[in-house]
This record gives sequence, structure tokens and C-alpha cells, in this order.
Amino acid sequence: MDSSLWRRLPTEGGKSAVDSNIEAPYAGFMNLQVPPELEAKLTRLAAETGRTVDQVALDLPASSMDHHEWFRAEVEKGRAAARDGRLLEHIDVAARFRH
Repeated sequence: MDSSLWRRLPTEGGKSAVDSNIEAPYAGFMNLQVPPELEAKLTRLAAETGRTVDQVALDLPASSMDHHEWFRAEVEKGRAAARDGRLLEHIDVAARFRH
């Protein structure tokens, strides 16, 4: 991930060094274990799009959540239409897909 957001603290009294956030773009952090294959894909997509791996890693779930919210809203519209009796026959739906 983008190492510009992190710095390595010096080791004290034989204890292991600790990573510490120095300029977080947001308040909370979530650590994810990313398999090497997915990390390679994230790195490749970041390079192809001129973004950092962190940006790509944050944009993908945000986009997925936006789509999920849109999809749920559309399903609810359909359910409301069905409750109100606004339904289409199969032949009418098929005709719409042909055009």
C-alpha cells in the first residue's frame, strides 16, 4: 500500500518496531489480509490508471457499495410496483429487450 501514509517508529528496549500513521486521510483504518494474487491485480490496476494502490483499494469497495445500494433501491421499486399491481406480462418484457 502507499507507504507515504506510514512511518516506522524506532525500536525501543529490544521491542519490535511499530508502524504508526502520520497523515491519515480518514480517521479509521481497517487492516485486510490480501492474497498475493489480488495484491498483484491491485498493483497492476493502480499502475494502469495512474493511481496509488491505496486509492484503487478504497475505490473498488466504494464503487461496489454504491452499486449495491442502487440495486437494492431498484429492487424495492420493482417490489412496490408489484404491490401496486403494476406488472408486465412476459411477452411485453421480452419485447422491450428486443428493441
